Amino acid sequence: MAGRPPKQSIDYSGWAVDIFDSDPKIDKLMDAQGCVGFVIYFYLCQRAYGSNGYFYPWCYDDCATTARKVGGGAGAKSVEETVRYCLQIGLFEKRLFDGWNILTSRGIQKRFMQVALTRTNKSVISEYWLLKKEESAGLNFCALNSNLSAGNTDYDPPKSNYQPPKESKVKDSIGKESNKETLSSDLADGETDGEKPRKKKKKDPFPHDHVAYQAAEYMAKRIKKHTPNHPQIRDDVREKTIQRWAQDIEKLLRIDNVDFEEFKRVLAFSQVDPFWQKNILSGEKLRARYGDLLVRMNGGDGDR
Repeated sequence: MAGRPPKQSIDYSGWAVDIFDSDPKIDKLMDAQGCVGFVIYFYLCQRAYGSNGYFYPWCYDDCATTARKVGGGAGAKSVEETVRYCLQIGLFEKRLFDGWNILTSRGIQKRFMQVALTRTNKSVISEYWLLKKEESAGLNFCALNSNLSAGNTDYDPPKSNYQPPKESKVKDSIGKESNKETLSSDLADGETDGEKPRKKKKKDPFPHDHVAYQAAEYMAKRIKKHTPNHPQIRDDVREKTIQRWAQDIEKLLRIDNVDFEEFKRVLAFSQVDPFWQKNILSGEKLRARYGDLLVRMNGGDGDR
């Protein structure tokens, strides 16, 4: 049985007792957003310490949830305004938020360092790290994509499990060869050149050893970890969901003809990247945003 992954969060973070006396950024925050703004900022810092230790995956879609957890009269609008202001004045690092949808700062990372150096696991993601080399002695740096290799993911079916069927060809009315899949899609949903719409044939369920099913099941397992309340992975609908996602994944592999090894890396990336794991929550979305995921995984900007 695999061991428990090394702990990244920290249980305690030290704040200076003169935080309200010596930090002009806190003065600006209090002046602009009041006590509620400071509580929101404090809460998000604590979430960084308590989740990944030195960063917190977050986006503006989380405003309402954050406001509910903060309480005390905080609303979604005040959360959004506070975060934007914290990014503006440097309490959170704007470059990393814009690029990766994470909240962090030099201060957060300095407090994390005090604990990290006492541990066996001293690894941090180099793309997220803000402290200078001389401030980070003793840490091990790893690239964000380094945890996407086949050896570090529980989704790695053999390529032999997937053999794309040959696409049959049919003759059209003027004798040209055309793709049967394309013709079928053109005639779907009532587009039948005046003929009565055809009923779509119900597809047989994917066997559990099919690579598309395994990929969909992998997605369901990962989503269960990072988005446990996702309604489509409840026990009573889970199998139907996996079968539906498998259809989209099978089309991605067969019709879109993506490289199989590349697909495995992109799939894993979609479920570990802080931004994309909140946005790739179905097989349909995986297929639709595959190109953006590939660009982002390879270090480009992608279309966020």
